[in-house]
Amino acid sequence: MAFWNLICLAIAQNAAASETCQSLVQRAAHTHKIRSLDNDLRLNLHEAAGLQDSVVIGGISFEAVPGFLRGLTNPSFAIIGEDVFGVFRWLSIKEYEPILVGPCADWYSKIAFSSMPLSKFRAKDPDWYYELTPDPRFQVEDKERNAECEVQKDHPPVGWGTEDPRLFSFSGEMYMSFVSTIKAPLNGSIRSKCPKETGYRVWTSKITVQPLSLAPAVQLYTDTMYSDEKAWILFPAEDKLLAVYSVYPHKLLDVNLSSGYAPQLAETHSPLLEDLAESIGISPEDFHGGAGVALVNTTQREPYFLSAVHYHTQTGEEYCSTETSFYWSYLYAFRAQYPFDIIAVAKTHLPLQIDNLSNKLGEEPHDTDKYPHWKNIAYITSMFIDNNDLIIGYGQADRDARIYRKNIQVVESALFD
Repeated sequence: MAFWNLICLAIAQNAAASETCQSLVQRAAHTHKIRSLDNDLRLNLHEAAGLQDSVVIGGISFEAVPGFLRGLTNPSFAIIGEDVFGVFRWLSIKEYEPILVGPCADWYSKIAFSSMPLSKFRAKDPDWYYELTPDPRFQVEDKERNAECEVQKDHPPVGWGTEDPRLFSFSGEMYMSFVSTIKAPLNGSIRSKCPKETGYRVWTSKITVQPLSLAPAVQLYTDTMYSDEKAWILFPAEDKLLAVYSVYPHKLLDVNLSSGYAPQLAETHSPLLEDLAESIGISPEDFHGGAGVALVNTTQREPYFLSAVHYHTQTGEEYCSTETSFYWSYLYAFRAQYPFDIIAVAKTHLPLQIDNLSNKLGEEPHDTDKYPHWKNIAYITSMFIDNNDLIIGYGQADRDARIYRKNIQVVESALFD
């Protein structure tokens, strides 16, 4: 405890008045113990040698790095045979003039694709070599001159390209979902505005690995949609492909990959999520999904699906505020059969890395971050079971890709007991 005694004076001035130095030491030591026992790895993403940026948006190409490269983040993984495939959100930011920081900028996203042998993945190799893929909304053989439309918003930012790619397997094939705007005819060389109340949509594309190619993208839709649709989590359940559409209510869709139509299959309201929301002082509608879905059938329990909810807080209210945002994620389990209702919710949030600039894991810190107010963002984008471990892929600070590992029996004891 000697080390924690040394830092007590440094942190006590920021603590609640009712908290003693001794309690601060105990809390800090407990947090350190959690981080030491868990396995959290920051990935190193390298562009494969000799590759060119071939990304073209509907006949309108843009600079290889519009603005400046923020990083490769929001990873998603899939195990196929003896290999692990990964996709990442390649993100660059082009600030407005006069220069404004934070979300007041244009965001450019591309798909970065990579793979490594399963043995290296299990050995916790942090180095991934990626290539950028073309936008699957647009194909070389397309006859019409279309481009992605520009979302009509009353405030920035404007998002371009393919956001948050996620891998999933279905019927022995590998697919990817991603978020983008719809396509619209070019007006000369100028992008058209998106129709009113039609912003971002979820798309899917089938992936062929050798050589790497993406089939024409299919836009998904359901009966009632918002202006922006994001974070549909697609996963197989027996012979169906389902999507978690929302967590409260816990709404699932039945997805047809050919037509894109996804009617509602089930909807339940979880008292467990209501209890968690009450305990942390939020509304259950404030919980969001998007974390991926893992089938757990390796334990003595009946098979079930595992996912996570998150909520976020921001210390500033203005849209372009540079105040710090915080993300907190909680595991939950839901039934592997209809009505796919929630059967367990964790009472404590996952100890994901949210303080990269004052890193506790012994990593080399980044240079001074231009956007330090994003350092407490930890957004889960992938979950699966491998070798009796729960694997969580998540994006940190809209800049890094990370992997968190935890033994599934340890996870279950905290979730169900």
